[in-house]
Amino acid sequence: MVFERLTEIAKAELSEWMNVGTLTPRSVDNTTLLYMQTFDADGSAGGHRKGSVRVLEVDPIEDGHTSVAGIGRHFIGFLSDPNRVLVCSTTCLEPTRRTARICPAAIESIRLEGDLAPEPSTSAIGSLLRGFYNQPASLAGLGAGLLISLLGIVAVIRSLLLRTASA
Repeated sequence: MVFERLTEIAKAELSEWMNVGTLTPRSVDNTTLLYMQTFDADGSAGGHRKGSVRVLEVDPIEDGHTSVAGIGRHFIGFLSDPNRVLVCSTTCLEPTRRTARICPAAIESIRLEGDLAPEPSTSAIGSLLRGFYNQPASLAGLGAGLLISLLGIVAVIRSLLLRTASA
């Protein structure tokens, strides 16, 4: 869920610098203590340039028709302090007319340094919510099970009340 929201934010920020055609997230990589998700973007030059994007290098592609491609990566990590989460996204855009692509290597070279810790264990409610998000049909099953249980309890109480009233 967090990566989905980060992708929405990245698309909004990228639209400040380009007319986003597509933004496609790849699978999540959690082989280390850091969770990472790479995404690809394409579209054309343009945008409104009022976002919070920090520009390291500007290539003058102002015509609004130049095709641009981008690659980015979201990072999520947990710091040694158990109440701290690190969330970061970075993106690189370049004109597709470039023969030598620099963005993939630039994004791949980014390293986050610091004391990272394993993901903290989730509470029972957190696990339940994650399960409902991953398997929405399980929420319907839980609801049906609770309804049947409630009907059973009502039937038992009703039969006990009828038995004591007739006695």
